[in-house]
Amino acid sequence: MPGMTPAKRAIMRSLASAFVLLALVPSLAGASLRSLGVSSRVATGHHPSGVVAAAGSLWVTNDVDNTVSRIDPATNTVTRTIALHGKEYPDPTYVAFDGHAVWVVAPTTGTVSRLDAQTGALTATTAVPGLALGLAFADGSTWVTSFDPYRCSGNRCFSRLTRLDARTARVIGKFGVDSPTGIGFGFGSLWIVDHRSATVTRFDPNQGKVVTTIPVRIGNEKTTEGPEQVAVGLSGVWVSHPAQDVVSRIDPVTNKVVARVRFPRNSSPHRLAIGADSVWAIGPKRIFRIDPAVNQIADSAAIGTHKGSDARGLRAAAVTAHDIWVTDGDANTLDRIHLAH
Repeated sequence: MPGMTPAKRAIMRSLASAFVLLALVPSLAGASLRSLGVSSRVATGHHPSGVVAAAGSLWVTNDVDNTVSRIDPATNTVTRTIALHGKEYPDPTYVAFDGHAVWVVAPTTGTVSRLDAQTGALTATTAVPGLALGLAFADGSTWVTSFDPYRCSGNRCFSRLTRLDARTARVIGKFGVDSPTGIGFGFGSLWIVDHRSATVTRFDPNQGKVVTTIPVRIGNEKTTEGPEQVAVGLSGVWVSHPAQDVVSRIDPVTNKVVARVRFPRNSSPHRLAIGADSVWAIGPKRIFRIDPAVNQIADSAAIGTHKGSDARGLRAAAVTAHDIWVTDGDANTLDRIHLAH
């Protein structure tokens, strides 16, 4: 990306999968998921990253162009390209829908954008300090995680959980958390992945305080190899460990890890999505379906052609009533996989 040092680019590749909350959608009871072939591809901007379903459209962030593509799923076409703001070189990566607005986070500059889901108009732009690496919605607010890997003392770095007004994007609260990357909401709590300490913080958004800290470390994970993203649903809190080829499942009743889903070597499952009675894990070259009933991989498919790039191949997914949509950062497309009944 323009204007980024090699060191910062390496950090961004390492953390590019921290999460962003992906849409929960109606399940497909009894769906047959044996075939995961791509049914269509939609051309997007340069390096598509995040994707969310909102107001009858798919919204895709293009991190090189600093734009969002609005896509009509009925025609598989881009109906609008929305230019974002931000100083220096914003790289919009994470996107989520709060029921009224589409929110976009650019990690490198900490830029947070709010879009009207009906019109696509950009209604607010703000920024948080450090690398912004996730967002979620709770208690009528937008919550953004960020930390600065260049402002560290010992094993602790500058870290922050920022609370924004859902209508104006104005900062209305600041909280200290440890190296936060992924964040999700469910079971009455925010669940925050603490990358360097290999823990998950359970945070009460109403009280504005930590409920508990859950260790999720696998073996001798280094501070740069910790967990990255989280998805909440299907009676679990699901945490990705791309460096370890593992997804952990936390029981929200006991606040303990109750299962580890292991992937083939170098699968690097990074971003997660929930839908169609399944947990979906996205690796750079392959998409996996986890069956939560047995905590095992049930299906997988290699899609796209990936020779290696800063875009890390496949990047994120969103699930709608009959399809799963995957951004392909190498091919500059949004790939549609039909979930047959």
